[in-house]
Amino acid sequence: MLNAAFASTSAQDSERVPGGAEAGDLPPEVLEMMSRIEKNMEFFIGYEVPPFARYVPDLAALSASSVPVVAAVGGETQVDFAPRRATIELAARLGVEPTVFPGDHGGFGTHVEAFAASLDLALS
Repeated sequence: MLNAAFASTSAQDSERVPGGAEAGDLPPEVLEMMSRIEKNMEFFIGYEVPPFARYVPDLAALSASSVPVVAAVGGETQVDFAPRRATIELAARLGVEPTVFPGDHGGFGTHVEAFAASLDLALS
């Protein structure tokens, strides 16, 4: 699922980053963090991403489980963002509606209170 989602992603980097080209100057601590992330990118892409892309969920087991599946997507996530597309596809295959959470892919960090309230509601 994720492989297909990645293969059809056509957005430019500036379109995938919130704010795109208009994001403005970043604070020094954010620039420092981005530098650390950039240094780890080869490891991330080479070792952490492939298992996610190769993973095939056991749809029969998920459907048969008494534990409800919450297919969570960020309400502000770009429509063609691969993890969002994979989640939408998973929800469709399981016959559940995606649950929309505040923010984008990292909404838990940018919309802390609203995200926590949505998570509490989704899991109760």
